Amino acid sequence: MTPDARRLAPAATLLLALVISGCKEGRAPTGDPFVPVEVASEQVAITWLGIDAPAIASRAADALRGTGRLAPIPSDAKAAEGAWNPRLEIAFVRTIPPSSEGGLPAADVGVRLTVARSAGDRLRADGRGRAELPPGDPLGRQERFRRALDAALAEASSQIAAQLQAVSQSDDELIAQLASDDPLSRDLAMRTLADRKSHAAIPALVSRLRADDRDLQLRAMGALVEIGDPAASAALVETTTQRDPAFVVQVIFALGELGGPDAEAYLFTVSTGHPDAAVRAAATEAMRALEKKAPPQVRDE
Repeated sequence: MTPDARRLAPAATLLLALVISGCKEGRAPTGDPFVPVEVASEQVAITWLGIDAPAIASRAADALRGTGRLAPIPSDAKAAEGAWNPRLEIAFVRTIPPSSEGGLPAADVGVRLTVARSAGDRLRADGRGRAELPPGDPLGRQERFRRALDAALAEASSQIAAQLQAVSQSDDELIAQLASDDPLSRDLAMRTLADRKSHAAIPALVSRLRADDRDLQLRAMGALVEIGDPAASAALVETTTQRDPAFVVQVIFALGELGGPDAEAYLFTVSTGHPDAAVRAAATEAMRALEKKAPPQVRDE
C-alpha cells in the first residue's frame, strides 16, 4: 500500500467492518420463545459481581422477557423445539475513573448476547451499563456492579427485540424506515435490507450517502456493498461530485467491491487524473483488486 493510500486506509477498514458487522442470519419466529440462558462463565467477572452463573442467567432471562417480544419456556426437548437458545458472554467488568472533576468513579459492565435456533437463525447484540460508585455506599460495590450488569442486559435484550421486529417487516416498510430520525430503527432497517440483498433498497440507500452524518454514509455504503449489485456503481460515482477526498476514497473501496463497467471506468479515470494523490493511489489499488477477482480469460487457439 502506498503512503498516500495508507493515510486514508482507516476509512476503508471502517467500511469493511460495517459490512461485516451488518451480516446476520435469520427471520423472526412466530412466538419468539426461548430456553434458559447459557452463560459463558468468566470467574473474574462473577467475583466482581458477587453472583454465580445461574443467577446471571436468570437476570438475562428477565431482561429478555422484559422486552415483551420474547417469552421463556421450560428446557425440556419438546418445548424447546424451534425456540431461541440465548448465550451470554460478559465482555468486561471494570471500574472507570470519573468523567469530570468532582465526579464519581463508575462500575462499567459490557455483555454480548447471542440468540440462535436450530433452523440456523442467529441474532447478536452488545450492551453496556454503568453505575456510579459513591464513597461509603450502603448498597455495596458488588450491588452497583450488578446494577450495571442489569443495564447492559436491558440494552442488549432491547436490541435483540428490535432485530426481531425488523426481520418481520416487509422490504417496503424497512425502506421507509431508512429516512427515520431514530438511529436504531434506521440502522436495523439498513442491516436487514442488506442481509436480504434487497435490490429495491438501492435508491433509498444511495440517498443516504448524501446525508451530513459520515457514519450514516458509511453504513449506507456498506449496505450497498453487501447487496452486491454492480448496478449501484453508477449512483455511487455520482455521489463523489464535489466531495472531500476522504469520502471519495470510501466510494472507491466500495466500487472495488461492486465492480461493473461504471466502476471500472471511474476507477481508471480517477487513478490517472484526480488531483489528490491519496485518491489516485486508492483507485489504483481498487483496480488491482477488481483484476484479481476477474475470471481468467480463455484464449482461442
